[in-house]
Amino acid sequence: MVKALGEGNLTQVAGELVNVLESVTIQIKPELIELKAKLKEAGCQGVLMSGSGPTIFGLTADIKSAEEVAKGLDLPDCQVLVTGMI
Repeated sequence: MVKALGEGNLTQVAGELVNVLESVTIQIKPELIELKAKLKEAGCQGVLMSGSGPTIFGLTADIKSAEEVAKGLDLPDCQVLVTGMI
């Protein structure tokens, strides 16, 4: 992961995402599966639950792509925030 981040290799970073608590949380809140699928379908290269929840995040190549993903999401019960790295 560190090497991929240093190289700016988003595909590899996305492939390295893991959260062991996610598998437990999904059993309790199976709607997270649909939420993750919507983010992927909208264009996120990687999608993961943050910590023990309730945040799900998606990775895109740049802030413009993130803004496009956010515009395309239909998630009435969710707050969608777009952030970037400096």
